[in-house]
Amino acid sequence: MGFARLSAAAYATIVRVVDDDGIFRARVAEVADEEDIGRASWLWLHRPVGWQDDPAMSGPAAPLERPEPADRRDDKAATARLRKAVADADAARRRTADQLAEARRAEAAARTERDELAATLGALRDERNAAVRRSKEVEAQLATTRRDLKLARQATTEAEEELARLRAAGPPPDRSAPAPAPLAPEQSAVPAVPPPVAEAFDRGAVAASVAAAAAAASDLAAALGRAASDLAEPAGSAEPSDSAEPNGTAPSGASTSEAPSAHKSGKKRKKHRKGSARSAPALPPGIFDGTPEAHRALLADPANLVVVDGYNVARAAWSDLVPEEERRRTVALLDEVQARSGGRVVVVFDGDDAVTAPKASKNVRVRFSATGQTADDAIVDLLAATPEATPVVVVSSDRAVAADARRQGAVAVGSRDFLAAAGR
Repeated sequence: MGFARLSAAAYATIVRVVDDDGIFRARVAEVADEEDIGRASWLWLHRPVGWQDDPAMSGPAAPLERPEPADRRDDKAATARLRKAVADADAARRRTADQLAEARRAEAAARTERDELAATLGALRDERNAAVRRSKEVEAQLATTRRDLKLARQATTEAEEELARLRAAGPPPDRSAPAPAPLAPEQSAVPAVPPPVAEAFDRGAVAASVAAAAAAASDLAAALGRAASDLAEPAGSAEPSDSAEPNGTAPSGASTSEAPSAHKSGKKRKKHRKGSARSAPALPPGIFDGTPEAHRALLADPANLVVVDGYNVARAAWSDLVPEEERRRTVALLDEVQARSGGRVVVVFDGDDAVTAPKASKNVRVRFSATGQTADDAIVDLLAATPEATPVVVVSSDRAVAADARRQGAVAVGSRDFLAAAGR
């Protein structure tokens, strides 16, 4: 134990344990050699009779000192523990202060980033709104250009037909020239040489006429656009029923003379409109054309094919939406209508399928007009290709589309009337 270099407190503990436990002390004494530990230590371990009176026990090489009192040892241990606790508390305080400073710096950086993101978001919203407005303006200009192109094509076709007619008719006879004198008998046997045929028409004049017709068609399109703008109702005014005829009268088939027969025979097919053999959609007894009840009945009849002017309905229902969102919402609305009726629903949009199409629908057929063609033209072609035995309901507030639908024997329902009947 002398070479272990233990503390004084450790030696005192060892002395106390060995002194109090006789069995343990005896075991230590069995292996302790007097030459190794000294005479005094050997006597203390073996404790023979009179060992305390041995001169070795009173010399300068006396055994280990007696341990300190227990209360003094406890005070030192408590003091050490307190000092250690104070040091740990100081270290924890410093760590907490560092963490708090770091958290404050992070909070300031987060606030700065939040402000920058808010400013960026505001700018992006402004840009998006401006892009939506520009998109709508471009689409309106595109629709106007397509209509102008349609009118110009029609004028060109008419000019070509007139040109063909002039070519077939040949030059008009010159009534001012004197009639040729009758031939003498001896001259009648000689074959007459036919005079040279004059040119059938003046190509330059015809080309000028065609150019004038094209210019007139362009001027007519511009005049019609201005007239449509002048006839448009001011914002906030009451909107007349979209299902009325263009001249303001109720659609044909709404006269009171047909009501009694409808009561007698239940659902009755109305008479075909003049110029069309298409079967007209039926109405229940006591319901007349142009009423909200009639619109709901037309949409609820699964026998009817419902053809919808997509953008016309979308812009009557919503505002400030990008075209893609307009298409998505329109198809979702028509899905609800079709689920209630179980009939066939076709929606037609301007543009071709290169644009982003709405999510596929199992019940609603989505079509796009071909390049260089408007949705109005596509609806006209669709009606012409539909069998005459199929009753058709066309949904559009466009007067030209509604008028053509009526000419082909279909029933036209305005977009706002359709939305009301659909519960929107």
